[in-house]
Amino acid sequence: ELTQRLVEMARTMDVVRDGDRSARVGDLHRQDELGRLARHFDGLLGTIEAQDARQREVQQSLADEASRRRALFEHERDGVVILDENGRVLEANPKFAAMVGYAPDELKGTHFMRWEARHTIEQLRQMRRDVGPEGLFFETEHRRRDGSLYTAEVSMSVAHWGGRDFVFLLFRDITERKQVEAELDHYRRSLEQQVAE
Repeated sequence: ELTQRLVEMARTMDVVRDGDRSARVGDLHRQDELGRLARHFDGLLGTIEAQDARQREVQQSLADEASRRRALFEHERDGVVILDENGRVLEANPKFAAMVGYAPDELKGTHFMRWEARHTIEQLRQMRRDVGPEGLFFETEHRRRDGSLYTAEVSMSVAHWGGRDFVFLLFRDITERKQVEAELDHYRRSLEQQVAE
């Protein structure tokens, strides 16, 4: 009888090891050490099953949050780029990739100076050092893959995570807005000249 009960416990352990966390030894109808061992073993299996269920819930919650953030990142109307501490692209959303004429995967690992056309690397490093908690806003020019230029409005912020610094950049193509502003300025000056005459 003892051997049969031990074989049943070993069989239950094999089933659990194979992935069935719901397997149990069951009540051996014994009040001795073997019966207590079976009850403790079933209690331990119940605890493991409950922990697995909680872990699956947490993993699902994390996966849902990651999917939500990925959707926001990919559908953002502005260009979004995350740089590492060396100025290399960790992530770039499809909007920014389209702005500079690349596929998002082509930008990974490239240095931001590939598209920066107005500022020197030293000027941008100084801006990065000057970024406060409220971020930094400035205008620049970007060079597209085909060599053409466009004017970009930039919002820069820095985050410290996992012992590393990351630079978050939001870009907006404001070429049309600058053209409209230039035309309005031309009309304003022309009107002032006509009034003066």
